Amino acid sequence: MDIDNMEEEKIDFSKILLKIKANWLFFAISIAMALLLAFVYIKSVNPSYNTAASILIKDPGTGSGGGAMGSSPGISALQDLGIISGKSNADNELQIIKTPSLLEEVVYKLNLYLSFSMRQGLRKIPLYGEALPFELQIDSFFANNLPQDPDLLQYEINLQPAGYTLTAKTGREWKSAWGVPVSLPFGKITLFKKNLDYKDQAVVYLNVSSVSGIVDHLESSIDAEIPNKQVSIIDLTLPSTAPRQSVDILNTLIDVYQKAGVEDNNRVADSTIKFINDRLVSVTNELSNWEEKIQDFKQKNNIADITAQSQALVASAATYSQGMAAQQVQLSVVNALLKYMMENRDSFPHHTCFFRIAESFCC
Repeated sequence: MDIDNMEEEKIDFSKILLKIKANWLFFAISIAMALLLAFVYIKSVNPSYNTAASILIKDPGTGSGGGAMGSSPGISALQDLGIISGKSNADNELQIIKTPSLLEEVVYKLNLYLSFSMRQGLRKIPLYGEALPFELQIDSFFANNLPQDPDLLQYEINLQPAGYTLTAKTGREWKSAWGVPVSLPFGKITLFKKNLDYKDQAVVYLNVSSVSGIVDHLESSIDAEIPNKQVSIIDLTLPSTAPRQSVDILNTLIDVYQKAGVEDNNRVADSTIKFINDRLVSVTNELSNWEEKIQDFKQKNNIADITAQSQALVASAATYSQGMAAQQVQLSVVNALLKYMMENRDSFPHHTCFFRIAESFCC
C-alpha cells in the first residue's frame, strides 16, 4: 500500500466534528437521557453485597487438629473393622450442605418467608432484624395452605402510635393494637412497638412467600465450592441486598448442618453399639461351639499310641485351638470397643466443622 492510499484512508476528524455540530441537539438529548437513566437506575436499585463463609471439614482418620475421632485408637479400630468410614469426603459434604431439608430449617428459623421493606426515594429498602421499626412474633404460619390469590400475599402496614393497620392489595384491612395478635390469611402474627416516633405514619411493605419458593431461591443463590482440592475446605458465598440477613443465613445454615451431622453420628453410634452387643452374643455362642467340638474330637480320637492318628489328632487340635484363640481375641476387642463407645457416645462426630463468616462487601 503506497503513501497516497494511506493518506486517503486516514480518518477525517474535521468532517466528524461538522456532523456532530450539525446534529448537536440530538447528541445533547441522547447524553442527557443516558445520564437520566443512569441516575434513575442508581436511585431505584439497591446495592448488592456478597457474604462469604468457610467451613473446614476434618477427615476423621488424619488426627489433625486434635479431632476426637482422628486421635482415638478405638475409632481407628472401628475403621479397621469396617464399621465406620475412615474418611470424610468434602465433595459429599458439598452436596449435603445445600440439601432442601437443611435450607428449609434455615427458612423457618429466620422467618424468611416474610420479607419487609420501606420506600426511600425511588427504591424499596429491605428491612431485617434491628432495621425493622417493630418486633415481630409469628404465632402460626400456613406454609402448606397459603392463599392462591397473590393480592393476599402483599400488604401495606401503616404504623401509628396506638397500633397499626394491615391493608392487602385487595383492599381488605386488619387493624390491631401493638402487642395484640392479628389473624391474617397466611397465619397469625403479633407486632410489638419499638421506641420510635410514628407521627408521620410510616408505611412498611410486607411480602409473603412460600417456604418452598424461598428454599429454591437459596439453593440457586448460595454458591458452594471447594477452592483447593488439597484441603477439605468449603467456601460459601451468598449475594444479597440485605447484608445482615445474608450473614445470618450462612451462620444458621452452618449451625443446622453441624447439628444434622451430630444427630447423624448419634444414630451411627447407637447402631454401632447395637451391632457390638449382637456380636458379643454371636461370638460367645461360637466360642461355646468350638469348645464342644474340641471336647468331642478328643473323646472320639483317644488313640495317641498310633503314629498316624496321633499326628492327625495333634494337627486337628491345633486348628481348633487356633480358632478358639481367634474368637477370644475378637471377644476382647469387641468388649473394649463397647466400653469405649459407651464412654465416648456424646463426643462421636465423624467430622468437626469450623466456620468463619467474612464481612459483607459490596459487589
